[in-house]
Amino acid sequence: LRGLSQLADSIKSCGTRAFIQLFHAGRQAHTIITGVQPVAPSAVACATVKDVPRELSYEGVQDIRNKFIAAAGYAYMAGFDGVELHAAHGYLINEFLSPDSNLRQDEYGGNPDNRARLLMEIVAGIKKSFPKLVLGVRLNIDDFVPGGLEMAESQEVCRRLEEAGVDLINCSCGTY
Repeated sequence: LRGLSQLADSIKSCGTRAFIQLFHAGRQAHTIITGVQPVAPSAVACATVKDVPRELSYEGVQDIRNKFIAAAGYAYMAGFDGVELHAAHGYLINEFLSPDSNLRQDEYGGNPDNRARLLMEIVAGIKKSFPKLVLGVRLNIDDFVPGGLEMAESQEVCRRLEEAGVDLINCSCGTY
């Protein structure tokens, strides 16, 4: 927290608000760098990294959800005004949203509502626990991969994020 507090204070000393982005690389992490097998919604390798990830268990998904919420809390305690959840570019939350990388058969896979569940649970947890924290989401509008997330579904995710109280949606596109 000390280093994050110094960073937030330094940013704020310039007369601006301080935000920090929270992300998990998911299947785009590489065993050579991390020393552990990457995790993802399904055991589908990233075309570029090529490391086959371990499919997250239900408990693993819950743990990651809770860690995102806790990370937002650390940012809040450190003095950041807001956080942005990185749900684009093939990182973990985007992997859950995308039908290309999410082949799960439980409540975190299948239809669009289920694939958006992890993101929406993280948003709800942050809004409930840290209501004064500004919350943004960086979201892919189109993955630009066959069978990936496309505009119509992303627009629906945007509507749901707005209803959930997200303050900012940073639209982006593409993966590796």
